[in-house]
Amino acid sequence: MVWRGPCAPIRWSMRGAGFRAMQFNFVVSSNERAVTLWRSFGFEIVGRLAEAFEHPRLGLVDALVMYGCCEKAPARLGGTVSGGAGGFVH
Repeated sequence: MVWRGPCAPIRWSMRGAGFRAMQFNFVVSSNERAVTLWRSFGFEIVGRLAEAFEHPRLGLVDALVMYGCCEKAPARLGGTVSGGAGGFVH
């Protein structure tokens, strides 16, 4: 089980520091728990690096680039989001 505790507060507090978005540049696609966790916080897959990680059991797997806004909780989590996908904005 993945501990969700600090994920949302850290993300939304980033806005107070002037950040409008966060991007994870290397989420291993076979790590389904991590992908599911970040998607549950409104992050979207905006890129894919083909066969960028050599998994000890699965061999070469893709890495994902995941993006999410920091302004407010995403609409699917009860808030609103402005802006679109693209990259890191400070």
